[in-house]
Amino acid sequence: MEHTFNEDVEWFSNQVGSRKRLLPTFAHAASLLTKHVNDDLDKFIDQHAFDKVYEEEELSEYAVPIEYATRHRLLISAFRESIIFADLLPKMTLVSLISVFDAYLSRLLRTLFTVKPEILNGSDKQLTFSQLTEFGTINDAREHMINCEIESLIRDNHSKQFDWLEKKLGTNLRKNLPSWKNFIEITERRNLLVHSDGIVNSQYITNCKNSQYPLDESLSIGDKLSVDPDYYKAACDYIAEIGIKLNQVMWRKLLPSDAEQADSSIISVSYNLLLRSDYHLAEEILMFATTPPFKCSSGENSLYLKINLAIALKSQEKYEECENLIQSVDWSALSDMFKLASYVLTDNFDEASATMRRIGNAGRPKKIEYANWPLFKWFRKTDQFKTAYEDIFGEPFKIVTHTETKEELEGNESSNKQLH
Repeated sequence: MEHTFNEDVEWFSNQVGSRKRLLPTFAHAASLLTKHVNDDLDKFIDQHAFDKVYEEEELSEYAVPIEYATRHRLLISAFRESIIFADLLPKMTLVSLISVFDAYLSRLLRTLFTVKPEILNGSDKQLTFSQLTEFGTINDAREHMINCEIESLIRDNHSKQFDWLEKKLGTNLRKNLPSWKNFIEITERRNLLVHSDGIVNSQYITNCKNSQYPLDESLSIGDKLSVDPDYYKAACDYIAEIGIKLNQVMWRKLLPSDAEQADSSIISVSYNLLLRSDYHLAEEILMFATTPPFKCSSGENSLYLKINLAIALKSQEKYEECENLIQSVDWSALSDMFKLASYVLTDNFDEASATMRRIGNAGRPKKIEYANWPLFKWFRKTDQFKTAYEDIFGEPFKIVTHTETKEELEGNESSNKQLH
């Protein structure tokens, strides 16, 4: 059955990841702009203002010559606008984050109708005879109905959207999903930012309490919510987590025979999160993918997921959890590639070096995997790795980066899919 589950989750993960990584850069630029404008205003006041009045050593009032009035007015306006924009930027990006989720959900719904078209039979949408005559074919009419159904669902709140999905899929999507309450709070905060400049209303409080979100006891109607850097970073992770998990549950529920491709997708997603150093989010996704009722199509895929989880844990200095995970696997009966992974994750670099040499240049890992797989980021720093690599491949270890055009970045699939 043709579907776009993999393409959808790649698009979504990249969209959320870009917003998470780039907001701090733009926020810093906005703060620098505000400082620059403020410095210009201070310099103007020092040079041209007179009749200055100070309260508690702070300038509270001053006058400017009439010939400088226009310049002063422009500087004041620029300063106010830069402050407004610096405050608005994270709020705008949070709104954009929820818009990305909604667009992603629309894509998943379209895939749902594609792989299970009988769901449309239960739609309460109707077409008149005159509307039917406007369509060239039945497929055109069906596409119109799908668009109407998706549009109607997207206009609903997110709790009702998940109610609908759970009914159609016959499964509880929110069971054992602690982040659901955070997801609801984020979407409710987005509504406040869009409709009331962040001013808390009764609907926000009620919906957050209904989802078991732990509201601050001091919060009351009329208070104003903001979006600080820590909140925004966590929001990106919660939104990404919900979206990635939803993709996997829908894919496996609708197309159980497609488990191998679904495995490959979540391995690729987790691998790319590790590349971006999104270790906490990677841990959340990989805990989901290595814990029942999640089932992999093969033992090998299950091992890839556990290795990636161990990388995420070790990268966060959760050494005890990482060690417990490594000890839960009998590596002795596995191939040298998996043994190599266990040695690297336990810092047994002498055994890792010996295993590298045993694998040689014909097996896995390949050269590109030694360069790119986050598994080796600790090992690559050692003399054992550098010496073994040069002996095996006949050249010193180095990382070569190739530039890509915008079209290649947009059109090519990730080249890292095989680098689990």
